[in-house]
Amino acid sequence: EDPENARLFKNFVGHWNLKDFDVELMKYRIWQKMPHQQEEAQGHQTYFRSIHWMVKVAAILVLALSVSIYFVFNRKSFLDTTVQIANPVNIEKVAAKGQKLTVKLPDGTIVKLNAESKITFPEDFSTDVRNVQLTGEAFFDVVRDESKPFKIFSKNIEVEVLGTSFNVNSYPDQHKVSVAVRSGKVAVRNVNMTMGTVLERKEKLVLSGSDGTFRKESIVDEQMAYGWIDNYLSFNDLNLEEGMALVSKWFDVEYVIVNKRKIDKLITAKFNNPSLKNVMENLSYSYEFDYEINENGIIIR
Repeated sequence: EDPENARLFKNFVGHWNLKDFDVELMKYRIWQKMPHQQEEAQGHQTYFRSIHWMVKVAAILVLALSVSIYFVFNRKSFLDTTVQIANPVNIEKVAAKGQKLTVKLPDGTIVKLNAESKITFPEDFSTDVRNVQLTGEAFFDVVRDESKPFKIFSKNIEVEVLGTSFNVNSYPDQHKVSVAVRSGKVAVRNVNMTMGTVLERKEKLVLSGSDGTFRKESIVDEQMAYGWIDNYLSFNDLNLEEGMALVSKWFDVEYVIVNKRKIDKLITAKFNNPSLKNVMENLSYSYEFDYEINENGIIIR
C-alpha cells in the first residue's frame, strides 16, 4: 500500500532480470570499495612515493623547463592548438514539428529523427569515443567500431551501443523514456548509475520518470516500438495530454484541452500513414471527448 515500497519492489524485480554482465559489474564495483582493497592500495602508494620521490622532482623540473622553451619558440602555434582543443565544433540537427529528418554522422552512422527532435554531435569524432546528445526520438543504425564506443545521452539515461540498430524515445513532455532494440545489443544506464541492463534484439526497456521504476519487456509489435520510421503513428499507454502532444508533433498543429475530466485514461492505438481527421475521430471515441478542428488548431471539449 505504501507508494515508496511499491517503487522499491518494482525495481527489485527489474534487477532480478539483469544479465550476468551487469551482476558481475556490480560485484566488481563493490569489491573495489572494500576496506582491505583501499588499505592495500594506500600501502603501495606510500612505498612507491618513498622510492621515486627524487626521480619525480627531477622529472618535473625537466618538464617545466622543456615546456617553457617550447612555449617561447612556438607561442602562436601553441595558442592555436589550445583554442581548437577547448572549442570543438558541434553540429546540431533538428526535425521540426510535422517533419522527419535523416542525418549521417561523421562515422557513417545513420540517424532518423522523429518530429520535434534534436541531435547534437561533434564535427569529427575523437579517436576513442563517439558521443551524441538527443532530445526527442530517434532511430539509430550505428556503424560498428569496437575501438570507439558509441554513446547517446538523453534526458536521464545513457545508452551505449554494443550492436547496430535501435530506437530511443526521450521526449521532455512524456513521463516515460524507452529504448527498443531491433538488432544487436545496447547497454542502458540511468544518469545516477543506480540502474542498468543490456538489451538484445526485440527487447525494450521502459523507465518511468514519475516514480523512477523500470521494466524490461519483449517487443511483440515492432510497429508499436519503432514503426514511426515507416510512417506508423503509435500510442502506447498514453494519457490524453501525452496523446495530443504526440498528435501536435506529428501533424504540426496546436491544441487546447477545455475539459480535462478524462485526462488520466490511458490508451494504446496504431495508425498507418494517418490523416489528422482519422486520428482525432479514433481518439475522441477512445478518450470520450468532443473536438473541433479550425484554422487555429484543435479544441477538445
